[in-house]
Amino acid sequence: MMQPTKSYWISNDNTPAMAKNPRQEINLHSPDDPTKFPALSKIDSLPDTFMRFIPTDRVKDVAQLTVPFFDSQTVAPTPSSWLSGIELFHKGQPGSGGFLAMKVFNYDVTLHMELAGYI
Repeated sequence: MMQPTKSYWISNDNTPAMAKNPRQEINLHSPDDPTKFPALSKIDSLPDTFMRFIPTDRVKDVAQLTVPFFDSQTVAPTPSSWLSGIELFHKGQPGSGGFLAMKVFNYDVTLHMELAGYI
């Protein structure tokens, strides 16, 4: 359970209102249903980018779907371990609406271990 006195939130406050280096939008050009693409999706988002939910292309499928889809695969380290972070990213292919997916980062516990004497 999260405890407010022992937890903290780290955010990226780099909003479009920031004058220095505002986030850039990821534009999907003529997106289609991402489940139609047999090849594996590739990560195409970068830090300081954002994406809007939009309809699929009117020509390809009469704008019947909203993309990107959510990737519902389980995201859990095996064996279980503490987490140091979570990332939300977009993956897809040209012409695809793609998927929003999650990535977790394990906490490096070796920083707290004494390694003296072990060579």
